[in-house]
Amino acid sequence: MASGACRRCRVDRVFGYTTWFTITGSADGALPIGRDAVASWFEELQLPMEALPQSIRAVDAFRAASTDLTRQYQQGEWDVTLSVIESHQNEHVVIRHVMREARHPRHRMLKERVAELKFFRAKRRASGRVHGTETWEWRIAAGVEDELTREQVNILLGDFAGRFARLRANLSHSTMRQIVRGVLAEMDAVSLKPTAGIYFVPAHEGARLQQLRVLVSRVGPDCHVRAIPVPDEDQFYEMVTEAVNAEVVEEAEALLNQLEKAHGSPSRRSAVATRVQELRDRTQGRVTRWGLSLGPHAEDYLDLIEERLGA
Repeated sequence: MASGACRRCRVDRVFGYTTWFTITGSADGALPIGRDAVASWFEELQLPMEALPQSIRAVDAFRAASTDLTRQYQQGEWDVTLSVIESHQNEHVVIRHVMREARHPRHRMLKERVAELKFFRAKRRASGRVHGTETWEWRIAAGVEDELTREQVNILLGDFAGRFARLRANLSHSTMRQIVRGVLAEMDAVSLKPTAGIYFVPAHEGARLQQLRVLVSRVGPDCHVRAIPVPDEDQFYEMVTEAVNAEVVEEAEALLNQLEKAHGSPSRRSAVATRVQELRDRTQGRVTRWGLSLGPHAEDYLDLIEERLGA
C-alpha cells in the first residue's frame, strides 16, 4: 500500500456511531415514569419489546430502596450514622440489617445492629404458578431501648417505605440503564470501553438509534443518548475489530469456566454448547456485514471450547 493510502478511505460514508448514554434523576433512584409509559413509547417508536422487563419486581424495588439508605444525627458528643447492609438472602427471603455506627473524638467507635428489614418472596410451584404474596416487614432489634435511637430508626424506615413505594410504581435508574443496554444489544452494538459505557452501533441501525435517543430524552431532562458518526476509515475499522475480538475472548473465557463447572451435567453442557453456537453465529454475522477479521486468539478460544465439548 502506498504511503498515505487507505484501504477504507470512504470518509463520506458512515461506518457506524460511537454511542454512550446518561440516566439520572432523583436521589432515591426512582424515575418519574412507570413501566407502562415506557412500554407505550417502545410501541410508538418501534423499539424491540424484548429489551423491556415484563414488570417491576417487588424484590428489585426492595433492594433498590434499601441500597445507600443512610441517616445521620447527633447524640450528645457522638456523631451517629444509620446505614443498611445486606445480611442474607435465599429463594424465600432477603434480609437487610440497619446498623448504628457512633463516633466520638475521645472514644472508640461503637457499632451495633438496631433493626432488621425482611422481604418475603412469593413461592413458585413446579407448575410455575406463584403461591403466596410478596411482602416486607421490619422490626427494631431487641435491647434497643434508647428513645432517640428508636426515633431515628423509625424515621429511616419511614424513608425506606416511601422509597419502596416509589420504586415499586416507577422504574429505577438501574432498570432504565438495563433497558437501554438491552436495546443496544438488539442493535448488535459492541462495547468499545466496558468500564466507560461506550459502544459502537453499526450504520444500518442509525434509524433505531435515533428512536432510542428520543425514548431516553423523554425519561427526564438529564437523560440522554449521545451518538457521534464514525467515518469508514482504517483507524475506526481497526478499533471495532479489536473490540469484537476482545468481546469474543471474554465471552469464550466465561463459557470455558461454565463448561468446567458443568462437568457431569448433560443439560448444563448442552446450554454451554448453545451459547457457543450463538456466539459463533453473532461473530460470523459481524465479520460478514462489517468486513471485519477474527483474530487467531479469538478463533483459538472458540475452537478450544468446541474441542472440550466434544471430549
